[in-house]
Amino acid sequence: MCHYTHLSPQERDCIATLHAEGRSIAYIAAEIGRDSSSVCHKLKRNGHHGHFRACTAQRRADERRRRCRAKRRLSDPALAQKVRLLIMDRHWSLEEIDDISGSRVAAAASLSLPTILP
Repeated sequence: MCHYTHLSPQERDCIATLHAEGRSIAYIAAEIGRDSSSVCHKLKRNGHHGHFRACTAQRRADERRRRCRAKRRLSDPALAQKVRLLIMDRHWSLEEIDDISGSRVAAAASLSLPTILP
């Protein structure tokens, strides 16, 4: 199974330099050892009026990565158990639980099945 790795800042610099020199996408991809579709995607996603800036692309990638972090689970075991019982035994919806629990659950984590179930 092949695993994707994010572009490094050095790879982004290489893309920016070679793109500014007018090199083809296939050439750039071969130079950094990536698929040409990946290079094309990065140029389209982070290019602006035909220019690609490596530092801007890296900053945007870091921002997207931060926003994609996994949601935290309910850290209080007693509260997590109470929420599980309300869902499984009493068949309550997440909205009903959120209404009665007030800020206690909201402060612990956003209420969704991945934050509740083990």
